[in-house]
Amino acid sequence: MTKTQPITPAIAERFVALYDEVARDELEALSGVGAVAAINRAAERSVYTFAGLKDGEPLFLGGVNSEGQVWMLGGPGIAGAKKFYLRETRRQTEIMQAMFPRLWTCVALSYCRSIRWLKWLGFELSEPFAALGRQIVKAERVR
Repeated sequence: MTKTQPITPAIAERFVALYDEVARDELEALSGVGAVAAINRAAERSVYTFAGLKDGEPLFLGGVNSEGQVWMLGGPGIAGAKKFYLRETRRQTEIMQAMFPRLWTCVALSYCRSIRWLKWLGFELSEPFAALGRQIVKAERVR
């Protein structure tokens, strides 16, 4: 059974436990804290959060802060629930868009799947720029 609910510390902990070591290490390197702490910090700074669950397992997490900056993370389980993931992230994006006239985020250009997904969600991408030793694009969605 699939459902969506706000992120809790227990959901963040379970989500990170499902991540592989490379993904955990990258999240920790980008945030400067442990992966669970990074997710909990993002959730605490958000005015709205969501966790997509299938049979109690977190597949994806996300939220938006008071400036319209969105963050979303996909876990390994989304491959087995692609329709739920796509429909629900589109629905969650619409909910967040109703809260803010402009949603935005930044993503590394090397994350090809994330970029395709953001375009599918209706985000427009900036020209790439260098940051944190990577090529980054800013993604914006304006109502």
